[in-house]
Amino acid sequence: HSDPKLVLVPATPAQVRLTWHRTGIEWGKGLTLDQYLDREVMLQATDFAQSHMTVYVLVPDNDRETREPLAHCDVFERPAVHIQGKTVVQSGLAYSIASVFCPPAYRGWGYASMMMDQLYTILKTKPNSLASTLYSDIGPDFYARFGWRTYPAQQI
Repeated sequence: HSDPKLVLVPATPAQVRLTWHRTGIEWGKGLTLDQYLDREVMLQATDFAQSHMTVYVLVPDNDRETREPLAHCDVFERPAVHIQGKTVVQSGLAYSIASVFCPPAYRGWGYASMMMDQLYTILKTKPNSLASTLYSDIGPDFYARFGWRTYPAQQI
């Protein structure tokens, strides 16, 4: 199975809408697809989402606007403070990763792994990046392979 080079990039508006359809089918239990999509439109319209949320898609480098992203996730940027000892305070940014998704047809090909590996590098190299958090329904083992570690939450 050979693919062109795959890259993780911010989604186009059309790709964002596609991610909502995909996740709505699997995660929208208790809602009709239309209700789920309406909810996503409302959430996306908030000031916070408009200025602090990026949907990333894993796509072929030679077809970045494809209507068939191989995997996708949401990343929220938040202000953060890191305190070392009693005197060192560093201000910066933290990133919360959510809605990690690989469509059923693309599972088992390593696309989610590729996406998380690239995302770890992207977030680690952003200016003023202090930390990232990841919310998971599948536990920590998958994400640990790409650099995320489990820590007890001492303060949110």
